[in-house]
Amino acid sequence: MVRKNWLVVSLLLATVSFGLLFPSHVFPGHPASGIPEDDFIAPRQSLHPRLEILMDPSGLLSLDDVRSSRHAAEFSPHGNDAAPSFSYTIGAIWLRFQLPPPGERVNWLLEVGYPLLDDVTFFRPDVQGESGYSHVRTGDSYPFASREFVYRTYIFELPDTWQEGDFFYIRVSTNNATIIPVVLWSYSDFLAYATFDYIAMGIYYGVVLMAVVYYLFLFFYIKEIRYLYNATFIFSMGLFLFIYSGLAFQFLWPDFPWWGQKLIALTFFWATSAGFFLAASLLPLKQYYPCLNTLLRGLAFFALVMMPVSIFLHNTVAVLIVIHLSVLGSVFVLVSTLLCWLKGHRPSRYLFWGWLLFAAGIILMSSRSLGVAPDSFFTAYGAQIGFLGKLVFLALGLADYQNSILMEKELMEK
Repeated sequence: MVRKNWLVVSLLLATVSFGLLFPSHVFPGHPASGIPEDDFIAPRQSLHPRLEILMDPSGLLSLDDVRSSRHAAEFSPHGNDAAPSFSYTIGAIWLRFQLPPPGERVNWLLEVGYPLLDDVTFFRPDVQGESGYSHVRTGDSYPFASREFVYRTYIFELPDTWQEGDFFYIRVSTNNATIIPVVLWSYSDFLAYATFDYIAMGIYYGVVLMAVVYYLFLFFYIKEIRYLYNATFIFSMGLFLFIYSGLAFQFLWPDFPWWGQKLIALTFFWATSAGFFLAASLLPLKQYYPCLNTLLRGLAFFALVMMPVSIFLHNTVAVLIVIHLSVLGSVFVLVSTLLCWLKGHRPSRYLFWGWLLFAAGIILMSSRSLGVAPDSFFTAYGAQIGFLGKLVFLALGLADYQNSILMEKELMEK
């Protein structure tokens, strides 16, 4: 029976594996009060409560400027356990924090955990550096080789020692959402975390790729366009999430940062268009609600046209357009699937729950990008979790659809 779909089993196993393999470091529950003054040995510490923030709308302030008495007094405490989040900003943002000098020789790493920041500069105390500081400048607008560590987010090494009262500074400037999670790691714990992180991501995107191949096979075998729409949607959304996680920049185009930045909006438009075409092909809107069918296909064509247009738009403008389009369209598809479900269309029930999970994930991700919701595990990975849930329900819906066709065929033969 088609209902016994191996893809559903694979997706469910991936969901469980994703949760089991993801280390406990990414979940809330670790102390967020900063590093105790008398205990500098915690394996992972959020530095958010220690952060002080200075907005630089001009983007022209230098390290000497922000250390001067004039601007040093303008820093304001972040005062929050969540990561600083500023939606789409103009200019630059400066962060500073202090740490107690380490009591023993341990390798400490600083992570800025949002991979889509264009320009990230970390200034650390160094008596041999200019003005007593050395710095590392990187970001997704620079080649991947500019990073100190080969990792999808930004990892910086702390100096061997520093003096009491020394400030560390981080300058961030970006055209994307400005989310700045700052975490301190011990070297060994970060290596353990990174290993599990890549394993979990490998399983996740491996299952996504298997789903693409499977539905392409069904398309060439059964010759139904909905399977091509499904394969296109899974591939484009999977590629967008691959870019969003920072893995695409590391593995696909490490020397072409401009291309990677443009593909963020382009792939999201592509996934939005394919998702709307898929919904229109699966739902009997043409039969029950012709106006809704026309509107849904119109949104799909608009997203398709915006794909090449997004290359010529400013990154911020293109991303804001696709975020609003995807959220609006997801709500519209949810209403359409619910109406078809009430009309007795059996596959619509699976499509409804799949779109509900996916829409929730997209809304969480978009709320984080727009600065409405704080940075957390669910806002950071909501889109990935919702997408995986949608794949499960889509597989069930397509299986139910295929079964209903087989049953109708048998009845006609009888």
